Amino acid sequence: SQVDSESVVPIFEVGDVQGEPFIVMKYIEGENLEEVFRQGTMDTVTLLKQLITICRAVSVVHDRGIIHRDIK
Repeated sequence: SQVDSESVVPIFEVGDVQGEPFIVMKYIEGENLEEVFRQGTMDTVTLLKQLITICRAVSVVHDRGIIHRDIK
Protein backbone atom coordinates (compact mmCIF):
# COMPACT_ATOMS: atom_id res chain seq x y z
CA SER A 1 0.00 0.00 0.00
CA GLN A 2 1.14 3.52 -0.82
CA VAL A 3 2.14 5.97 1.91
CA ASP A 4 0.67 9.44 1.35
CA SER A 5 3.22 11.90 2.74
CA GLU A 6 5.12 14.71 1.06
CA SER A 7 8.26 13.50 2.86
CA VAL A 8 8.08 9.93 1.55
CA VAL A 9 9.16 9.14 -2.01
CA PRO A 10 6.34 7.37 -3.91
CA ILE A 11 6.98 3.80 -5.06
CA PHE A 12 5.54 2.98 -8.48
CA GLU A 13 6.43 -0.69 -8.81
CA VAL A 14 8.17 -3.50 -6.96
CA GLY A 15 9.17 -6.71 -8.67
CA ASP A 16 11.83 -9.15 -9.62
CA VAL A 17 13.62 -9.87 -12.89
CA GLN A 18 15.38 -13.22 -13.13
CA GLY A 19 15.65 -13.41 -9.35
CA GLU A 20 16.91 -9.83 -8.92
CA PRO A 21 14.53 -7.59 -6.97
CA PHE A 22 13.83 -4.03 -8.09
CA ILE A 23 11.93 -0.98 -6.86
CA VAL A 24 10.77 1.81 -9.17
CA MET A 25 10.50 5.09 -7.25
CA LYS A 26 9.86 8.70 -8.20
CA TYR A 27 13.11 10.43 -9.17
CA ILE A 28 13.93 13.21 -6.73
CA GLU A 29 16.55 15.63 -7.97
CA GLY A 30 18.83 17.13 -5.38
CA GLU A 31 21.99 16.75 -3.41
CA ASN A 32 22.95 13.89 -1.14
CA LEU A 33 22.52 15.13 2.44
CA GLU A 34 25.67 13.33 3.59
CA GLU A 35 27.75 15.05 0.91
CA VAL A 36 26.31 18.46 1.78
CA PHE A 37 27.09 17.81 5.44
CA ARG A 38 30.67 16.76 4.69
CA GLN A 39 31.21 19.82 2.47
CA GLY A 40 30.12 22.03 5.34
CA THR A 41 27.81 24.06 3.08
CA MET A 42 24.74 23.61 5.28
CA ASP A 43 24.41 25.40 8.59
CA THR A 44 23.55 23.39 11.70
CA VAL A 45 19.99 24.72 12.05
CA THR A 46 19.12 23.83 8.44
CA LEU A 47 20.70 20.40 8.84
CA LEU A 48 18.66 19.74 11.99
CA LYS A 49 15.46 20.82 10.22
CA GLN A 50 16.24 18.34 7.43
CA LEU A 51 16.87 15.59 9.96
CA ILE A 52 13.56 16.33 11.69
CA THR A 53 11.79 16.00 8.32
CA ILE A 54 13.52 12.66 7.75
CA CYS A 55 12.58 11.40 11.23
CA ARG A 56 8.94 12.37 10.66
CA ALA A 57 8.91 10.54 7.33
CA VAL A 58 10.33 7.39 8.94
CA SER A 59 7.69 7.68 11.66
CA VAL A 60 4.92 7.89 9.03
CA VAL A 61 6.03 4.66 7.36
CA HIS A 62 6.62 2.91 10.70
CA ASP A 63 3.07 3.81 11.73
CA ARG A 64 1.95 1.94 8.59
CA GLY A 65 3.94 -1.14 9.60
CA ILE A 66 6.70 -0.57 7.05
CA ILE A 67 10.31 -0.94 8.17
CA HIS A 68 12.91 0.85 6.04
CA ARG A 69 16.17 -1.09 5.96
CA ASP A 70 18.38 1.26 3.98
CA ILE A 71 17.86 4.93 4.75
CA LYS A 72 20.11 7.20 2.70
